Amino acid sequence: MVNYRMSPERAWPVHIQDCKRALVYLKANVHRWGGDPRKIFVTGESAGGHLSSLLAMTATYPDFSPPENPRADVSIRGALPLYGVHDWTNSSGHSEEIPLFTSKLVLQKRLSRDTWYELERASPLFHARELQSATEDPRLCPFFIPHGTHDVLASYRDATVFYEALQKVREKFPLPNGERDVFVTLDGGHHAFGYFPSLRSNALGDAMADFIFHHSRE
Repeated sequence: MVNYRMSPERAWPVHIQDCKRALVYLKANVHRWGGDPRKIFVTGESAGGHLSSLLAMTATYPDFSPPENPRADVSIRGALPLYGVHDWTNSSGHSEEIPLFTSKLVLQKRLSRDTWYELERASPLFHARELQSATEDPRLCPFFIPHGTHDVLASYRDATVFYEALQKVREKFPLPNGERDVFVTLDGGHHAFGYFPSLRSNALGDAMADFIFHHSRE
């Protein structure tokens, strides 16, 4: 479990930089606990879902690297973002409040053209769309994306649009060895549904573990 500095005490992008800083530390030290730096997966819920998704999409994006270590290896083996926001610009019309909320509270700037540029680059969806025209394989890790249809804080539509954009990248740069991304629709699921124990939340936990074991070759 890693932590990161949060808003409103600190402004973007310290959040993603802190996550990548923790990843750099983990890669350098995980062997001390019997871990393998080649088999690191990231997951998170809500804001953590956004950060885990963005971390996976920006392994080669220098603006979000820790300033003291801009060339660090921040690649991962897989990402499992749970009910995260993948688009801070509301480009698909799923939530009009998102750009205002993120610019005011997280970026701590007035919404403007320059701020919009920052909102785009903080959005995993933006990077997925950019990579559709890439000339070299970005080597994106596989994704496991569960989302509830009744989520009123992080839109289900937002998650599906991101997944569809990710699949367009895969059409050009397929995952190796028959690997694939997984999108899980949770009918009637609300935000943070996993906090309430149920047969479905238990099954989802098992599915996430299966995804990790499969992509770890174990």
